Amino acid sequence: LKQKTKKTQQQRTMVLTTTGTRSAPFIDSLYWAFSYLLGVLATRASENVNVFEVLLLHFPNVLGQNVRVYREMRRVAVEKKRRRVAAEAEKWRKHQMEAMRENRGERFYGGGGNMDG
Repeated sequence: LKQKTKKTQQQRTMVLTTTGTRSAPFIDSLYWAFSYLLGVLATRASENVNVFEVLLLHFPNVLGQNVRVYREMRRVAVEKKRRRVAAEAEKWRKHQMEAMRENRGERFYGGGGNMDG
């Protein structure tokens, strides 16, 4: 059973390097493919898109929308945290009030808090 588990673990690992200085061919081919695709995409985009229009008009609009969404999400997160802190403070206050009531009952009735007399 131990050998079978060890064999399964070895099959699931990915070899990223063949030696300390040479990377695996799979990773090299991935890097090459991604760089090629990004290069083709950038060339096509620069030929068919007015880059100045994108940078000066559309990019600030997208950035502004992202900032608005970020601020809204931050406001919601702060509100949730404020509610949680308030709920915890209320729970702590109730616990303190109950402890004070129990202490008063023990002092008044002489010990165990038993009010039967």
